[in-house]
Amino acid sequence: MDLRGELDRVRNYPYTHLTQLWNNAAYYWLFGHWYAMKAAREVGGKVCEKMNEIVVKALMLKRENDGTWLHHESFGKTCGTAMALLALGETQGGWRK
Repeated sequence: MDLRGELDRVRNYPYTHLTQLWNNAAYYWLFGHWYAMKAAREVGGKVCEKMNEIVVKALMLKRENDGTWLHHESFGKTCGTAMALLALGETQGGWRK
């Protein structure tokens, strides 16, 4: 949770693994949220509740106007939406209804 901002830092970066500052490719934004939720579910409790809130909010804020998610530009919306749905599939809450 403390380092989630690192994902936002690479979100719109147009290249992959190019320099030290950007040693994570932009597509890790969705991948990172998916695995963060998987880990949070294993930990459970308050950690999972907080991570659930953070991940759902982050994903919903980055949704495209047409309801899809854009992965790294080279992968497009189909892959981005699939990854976002994987991440959301690990979350819990009333928003799922």
